[in-house]
Amino acid sequence: MKDKEKSRDQLWAEISELREEVQELKFYKAVLDQLPVCTILYDASETVIYRNRASKAIDGYEHQELVGLSRDEYLKQLHIKQGKAIKMKDPQKDSSYFKKSIYEMNETTLCTKNGTLRDVLLVGDFIYDEEENLLGACGCAVDITEHALKDNMYKLLAENAQDLIFRYRLVPSFQFEYVSPASSVIAGHRPEELYENAYRAFSGVHPDDRPLINAQLQSPQPLSATIRLVHKDGTTKWVEVKSIVVNDRYGNPAVEGIIRDVSERVQAERKLIENLRFLQKLIDTIPNPVYYKDNNGIFRGCNAAFETDMGFTKEEIMGRSIYELRTKDLADIYTEKDCELFRTNGKQVYETVIPYADGTMHDVVLYKGVFTDSNGGVAGLVGVIIDVTKSKETQRALSESEDLYRRLVELSPELIGVHDFTGEIVFSNQAGVKLLNAKNEAEIIGKNITQFIHPDCMQAVTEAMQKMLETNEPLHWFEQKLLTLDGSPFEVEATGVPLHFRGGPAVLVVARDITERKQWEREMSRLEQLNLVGQMAAGIGHEVRNPMTTVRGFLQMFQGKNDLMPYKNHLNLMIEELDRANSIIGHFLSLAKDKPVDKKVQNLNSIVEALSPMIQANVFRYDMYLELKLPEIPDLSLDEKEMRQLILNLCRNGMEAMSPGGTLSITTYAEDEEVVLSVADEGKGMQPEVMENLGTPFFTTKDNGTGLGLAVCYSISARHNASIGAVSTSEGTTFSVRFKLMG
Repeated sequence: MKDKEKSRDQLWAEISELREEVQELKFYKAVLDQLPVCTILYDASETVIYRNRASKAIDGYEHQELVGLSRDEYLKQLHIKQGKAIKMKDPQKDSSYFKKSIYEMNETTLCTKNGTLRDVLLVGDFIYDEEENLLGACGCAVDITEHALKDNMYKLLAENAQDLIFRYRLVPSFQFEYVSPASSVIAGHRPEELYENAYRAFSGVHPDDRPLINAQLQSPQPLSATIRLVHKDGTTKWVEVKSIVVNDRYGNPAVEGIIRDVSERVQAERKLIENLRFLQKLIDTIPNPVYYKDNNGIFRGCNAAFETDMGFTKEEIMGRSIYELRTKDLADIYTEKDCELFRTNGKQVYETVIPYADGTMHDVVLYKGVFTDSNGGVAGLVGVIIDVTKSKETQRALSESEDLYRRLVELSPELIGVHDFTGEIVFSNQAGVKLLNAKNEAEIIGKNITQFIHPDCMQAVTEAMQKMLETNEPLHWFEQKLLTLDGSPFEVEATGVPLHFRGGPAVLVVARDITERKQWEREMSRLEQLNLVGQMAAGIGHEVRNPMTTVRGFLQMFQGKNDLMPYKNHLNLMIEELDRANSIIGHFLSLAKDKPVDKKVQNLNSIVEALSPMIQANVFRYDMYLELKLPEIPDLSLDEKEMRQLILNLCRNGMEAMSPGGTLSITTYAEDEEVVLSVADEGKGMQPEVMENLGTPFFTTKDNGTGLGLAVCYSISARHNASIGAVSTSEGTTFSVRFKLMG
């Protein structure tokens, strides 16, 4: 009887012990289920026996879809390839199982249930019992898709950076592992030359600075110095060098650095700890702080990252509440969140601020979830701390940078626009809106760029765009004509740059309005022509006039001879032609820019009023009308004789442009520190090609014209520091002469 009771006691003791072990296993399973790292367990026959909740987040498969598969079936189901592997030797023994060595770190891809590919980092380890018997294996996967994209981006940035970026290893021999193309500019050596002979880089260091570099090879301390570098061509330059000694994944030392650029480098991602042993060791491999509490808010454990970042050892937090570790205001916040999680019995994700071991406050995201006891009740919580301080700082920096560039584009006086490869405009700044005479950006977006290109320039622009697409190189600045929304032409100087915009290929267009510059160039060319003609006239005018005067005198004498009376009409015609030639020579002399003028302070209205009877008579002669508008204006320094010639020439052109019944208007007024003389007719207007040649000597549209009338007007205005402008429509032409007020 006594033996029976003893046997029963032993049985109950074993049952109790088993219950405690089951409780402990459930606890660790709950911890595993809350981890954000995908975790898979194999038994000794390479069969999948467990997947935590994070696994579904990566591959999308339910628990029951993959548990029970062999390792080969599991890898085939997820299309996991070999990838870049680092084999990890079993420190215990060689297993007769797992011959394909899952005990290695792999950077590879897997295919999710919905067919998308994810970049992942795989790591595994053996699991043994207390007698060193192999029980199975544990595998973990971390989604590094975004990191892979960043790696490609960083390589592209390094390849295109102006600074020299390098990495060299120290063992087993000194050799460069990477040198950016900028080495050709900074050191004069192509990367291939440095790969072939690494000592070429150090031979270029100035002899006085070589001890500093040699010390770097012997010291693990970071280097930040300004040294002299002898270029391959013999020139010496100062460069700024920053480098640091790091260990590769094998523990071998290597030096990474950047020459001349002091911008921050993207810090390397933490490496996962290669060996994952048992559950607590698995938690310790997570680079983020992980902690767990019971349902009373008492800490029951943490990982190594928590100890490092938070500044508390595992022994210091075990059995203590948050109120014993943090200030009351922070503890109240954390406790309120914990209680809320216990009430909802689910997961919790939120941002907060936590003091780190160095005393600084860090922005973090807390991922928390509850775990249950054997009865299904809430036993506690697991929390993971993700430090987002740097990402927030980067986000703020990117936002500020984006705002800066947006302001620069919007405030630029030049047209800046983007169109896709079909020509559809997808962006324009305010200068572009104004230049194209639009009310807002919406009137431009969506339209094709060809709508705004002048027909005369369409072929040249099309060829330039085709060349840019073929070479993927920016266009050189070139001149062209564009059209506003209402069809008005204007001249620009433009360039195009290929780029990616909103996920697709596009072209950045920059254009500046050169209409005024081209007008000024034409004006300068016209003035040079006027001056040249004037110089020629001044040189030959007197030489021609003297013989003409003699001839005219003899012709007048012949008119008084009775025997020549039959030729009187011929003699009169000859004298008229001589007078016409003399008048043309007089116009020539008026074109000279250095012609002396007799300026006096007087009122322009007085000169117009003095000429009005003569102009009125000519207007009535051709059955036209004269309209004068002469309000009070300031006095000017004028040569009256030249002003009379200028006014009469403009009026004569206006009358010759009109049909009977038209009105010639002469107006004066003051505007913007200037006095304006305006002569307007009601003719048919002038064509654009005629407008471009106004004032050019000998250019005329009249059958009997000399092409000197307007040229003389422009020459007179130049001698009075004035300018002439013309506006012509189908309803008439207006010439405006603008005189600057006297200082």
